[in-house]
Amino acid sequence: MIKIMLKLPGQEQADPREVKSVQDLEKLMEGEFELTEDDQLPGIYILVNEEARGVKAHNFTIQSEGAHDWVYGPSVMLAMQDDQATSLTEQQIEQIHAYFASARMYK
Repeated sequence: MIKIMLKLPGQEQADPREVKSVQDLEKLMEGEFELTEDDQLPGIYILVNEEARGVKAHNFTIQSEGAHDWVYGPSVMLAMQDDQATSLTEQQIEQIHAYFASARMYK
């Protein structure tokens, strides 16, 4: 099992969850997902469902290589090591809470 953070549209904060398989992630993500990053969360990766783009309500914005983009539908934050998903540390979870506590407005 690995500890992740799940952020759903309409929620102000991400919630901690534990998953044990890729199938668990697909269920949370409501389908296939892609891996992305936010420049403001170094070392933390974000799973997004690109099929939800323009269909599901937007969730928040990310900044990747200086460009802003909306994240639609559910999203999952996790850590990676050697191309394998790993549990978030308590420090990373606190960092994610601070990230969502700050204004997440599109600029």
